[in-house]
Amino acid sequence: MIDIEINPVDVMMIKPLQIHHGQDGSTDAAGYYIGVAPFLIPNNCIEIFQNLKIAEQLNTIDPAYREELLDTIDLLHRSFKSSNPNRTQIINGLFNALVYNLANIYSGSKNEVKELKNQSGLIYANFKKLLSENSFLESPSYFAKKLNITTSHLNDCVKASSGKSVTYWLQNAMITEAQRLLYYTENEVKEIAFMLGFEDHTYFSRLFKKITGVTPLAFRKKFRE
Repeated sequence: MIDIEINPVDVMMIKPLQIHHGQDGSTDAAGYYIGVAPFLIPNNCIEIFQNLKIAEQLNTIDPAYREELLDTIDLLHRSFKSSNPNRTQIINGLFNALVYNLANIYSGSKNEVKELKNQSGLIYANFKKLLSENSFLESPSYFAKKLNITTSHLNDCVKASSGKSVTYWLQNAMITEAQRLLYYTENEVKEIAFMLGFEDHTYFSRLFKKITGVTPLAFRKKFRE
């Protein structure tokens, strides 16, 4: 329940599971809204965005980046309507350029963080940091041991901070990596399953469909069209 005022020329990062409601705005307001599937964000950028606090999610675009950023967004916007035979590759390249520009902006943020820090929030943040550094195939007890707490306490803290369980976040990390591999590589589903640490590729396919609602091959086809 925090009011956020957006001014020219600002950029607002909305993270998964957050809900925002637009209120009064000037009649001449204009801008871009870009919805991004998390798996499309490069690994070396995603931690920057994941760790942003509420006070840091709104940022004023530095004049040094402004022209390049807006030009990239405009090109990306126009590329979606292009009939160029290499349209997908062009969109991917422009999107990555945009993400790295935004990463530069947010990594240099000087916004003051005024959020209260509680034990659950700190444990959740440390868990997410560990998850980005360790295998998502590890058990919840593995991460609890790393944090010197019980598994039930870890799950309570993660659920209190995010509304989701530890198991959810482990599966989410696995699915995100699987989606990246399906989208960016030509590897067969069986190969991807083995790369992710699954011994049974049919189990991987069933789990992927259970979580996403589509098979790995259907996902690949959908996002490449």
